[in-house]
Amino acid sequence: MLAQVAQGWSPTTVVEIVAGALGGTGILATLLLVAAKGYWVSTVAPLVESEVRKWYHHPDQVEARAKERALSFKDWYDKREQHEEREKELQNLLRTPSVVDESTKSVRLIIDNEIKRSDGLISREITTKVNDMESRLLTKLEEMAQLQRDDTQFKQKMLQEMGQLKGAINTMLPSGQLASVSPTPPERKPR
Repeated sequence: MLAQVAQGWSPTTVVEIVAGALGGTGILATLLLVAAKGYWVSTVAPLVESEVRKWYHHPDQVEARAKERALSFKDWYDKREQHEEREKELQNLLRTPSVVDESTKSVRLIIDNEIKRSDGLISREITTKVNDMESRLLTKLEEMAQLQRDDTQFKQKMLQEMGQLKGAINTMLPSGQLASVSPTPPERKPR
């Protein structure tokens, strides 16, 4: 039976029946939709909006959003790629000629200030090193003077002993033989 009914109806007939049914109820449905939308906009939407605003501005929600933003920023900031990019950017910034010139001038100014100041670290270090070297130099000079005094005393003692020895030899030997006892240089062999 369905097959017979389906055979008798064409697709245009079905569309005509549906359009006719909807055509009469379409105006009624449109009016109902407009009324429902008006009720929604005037009554329900403000209630929903006020509830959403209360929830959004509640201190717990504000604190939770702040924590979430801080956590996501920290996660992003601590990523290796971000760290490397910041480092590259900083290196590029520090390589600019103006920054290099400014840094050089600043370092020179600090060094000049420390050198000129008598209470600066560099001045104290230089004074300490100079005093240390001066004391070592004075110690060495004192040692050399002591060695020279010891050497002079040794030479005087040797000369006295040689004089005594010569006097003893002169008393033992007659004066003519003393000249023959004096040392003679060794003979040189011809080549």
